[in-house]
Amino acid sequence: MRVSVIIPDKGGREDWLKEAVESVHAQSVPALEIIIADDLTLSDSDRWNNAIKKSKGEAFIILPNDDKIHPDFIRLTSEKMEKENLHIVATFLENFGNNTGVHGPGQFPFFCSLISREIYDRVGPMDLEVGPMSDVEFWWRCFEAGARWGTLSEPLFLHRVHPAQHSSNCDWQDSRRRVMAKHPNYSW
Repeated sequence: MRVSVIIPDKGGREDWLKEAVESVHAQSVPALEIIIADDLTLSDSDRWNNAIKKSKGEAFIILPNDDKIHPDFIRLTSEKMEKENLHIVATFLENFGNNTGVHGPGQFPFFCSLISREIYDRVGPMDLEVGPMSDVEFWWRCFEAGARWGTLSEPLFLHRVHPAQHSSNCDWQDSRRRVMAKHPNYSW
């Protein structure tokens, strides 16, 4: 399976971006391409979705520029996707940096998951305008469209915890209200 890796970059984290790219180059199977979405003239939604549209993979990963993936992430997630005919494959997450620990996904996959082009084309682009719960909003549309997802229990997504990360400094309640406005039948 051909996999593209999209790395959104707002600048200012060059060392972390380098680590993210190195983690993709260290994969046990090569990624088809790495696209660094750094066009700061566009909104985050436009930047991410333009990068996804330009990608050539049958599936893609969105890897935040401050995170990394385990060397077997692409191989294991793509094998599971193909073997089980899935649209989304999540893995467990391992925190590093200011906090450590391993966590499994709950009701929804973690943000950095393998996503098939088929489901993305079916449900439409990501809507980052809803705020930090944009992944939940995207997963909800995927599940409404009948997406099948699975999880690998290995911690293959390496999530850096630091005080400057977006999820530490955002309005979760406002984002939840925005998601609810788009999906009034959504069940929490």
